[in-house]
Amino acid sequence: MIRVQAKITAKGQVTLPKGLRTALALQEGDHIQFTLNEEGGALLEKRTVPGSSAGCGARLAAARKA
Repeated sequence: MIRVQAKITAKGQVTLPKGLRTALALQEGDHIQFTLNEEGGALLEKRTVPGSSAGCGARLAAARKA
């Protein structure tokens, strides 16, 4: 499990620490989703936006190997 801390700015913005961005393979322009649970915790996930080209390179590489 990776635990990181970040500070919220006056504008409500948070910079995700590099270790977290690396672990989730996040890059500029990626979309993320927060899911809150009943215990007050949150889950952060990388999301693929329908119609985007996100991940198409990996799909093409896998198709060429098949």
